[in-house]
Amino acid sequence: MEPRLIKGGKFTDNIGVLLFNNTFDASLVKRMYNISNHDLNFVRGWQGHHIEKKMVFIHVW
Repeated sequence: MEPRLIKGGKFTDNIGVLLFNNTFDASLVKRMYNISNHDLNFVRGWQGHHIEKKMVFIHVW
């Protein structure tokens, strides 16, 4: 499966930012994780099963 870009949206007001994607079909997704590092220089490696599929969300500000 080739990577594809799914464009979302962003709403900003005086209390924060809401990132959303109302057109994304999540029916095949079993679980989702949001991972962030405390140290920007830390390199995190991928680990998982051979039959596993990865979905990566990248937020561009």
